Amino acid sequence: MCIRDRNRGVQRLHPLVQWLFGKCVLLYGKAGYGKTTFLVKLAKRIYEATGKKARLYLMDTNTLETDFSREIRDYLGNSADVLFISYPRSITRWLSYSVPWQNYSMVVVDSISGVAEELADRYEPDNPQLDKITTRYSAAILNKLARISHRHKLLGVLVAHASDIWQGDFFGEKLAPKFCTYSMKNADVVMLLDKRSEKREVIEEGKAKLVDVEVRYVKIVFVRKLLGPCPYYKKEYLVEDIVGD
Repeated sequence: MCIRDRNRGVQRLHPLVQWLFGKCVLLYGKAGYGKTTFLVKLAKRIYEATGKKARLYLMDTNTLETDFSREIRDYLGNSADVLFISYPRSITRWLSYSVPWQNYSMVVVDSISGVAEELADRYEPDNPQLDKITTRYSAAILNKLARISHRHKLLGVLVAHASDIWQGDFFGEKLAPKFCTYSMKNADVVMLLDKRSEKREVIEEGKAKLVDVEVRYVKIVFVRKLLGPCPYYKKEYLVEDIVGD
């Protein structure tokens, strides 16, 4: 696909996704809410539109040689290069290797919790060193992703779980990213993936009725000031509208 066709392909993507190209994004949300699934579907959607692959570094234990990992591979096929990182602390080296990034649309590190899981073999769960070292890794990963995304105009994403001990306000949200709150200086955008219930009309036995449906959405909660005004700030966008489901 030529450059002109790729640019046209980008224009077929959701406006929020178009705006995110060339930026480093910290995506966070509660465990099990579908962050990985969202990014996998987004990778395929971008490939279908632009012809450019994504590159995914998966580090969580639930994505290492499990049924879920096989589902990811089968779903993505040739639309992404999927690397399963058995030793998550090596991720900064992986991101430093020579890669033809100009051939990619998106690079994802999923997730920083993989580093914490590896460190848990050395530290007790309540040891403050665990959080401190993992936070340093998150800063280093975001730094690498920022350099790649800025230079090659692709979408860089680090995934994090929401903190289960945070109490207070995080840019107007009740949820804050775990391990990353104090290492966000290298992120251009912080985006929350959450879910809510909404009324939708369904047809049952030929009659329309309203039912409660659980939907997932993403919302930008922080934008680096140097980027200027963001037209998508604090607005909720349904995942299904972005990835085409």
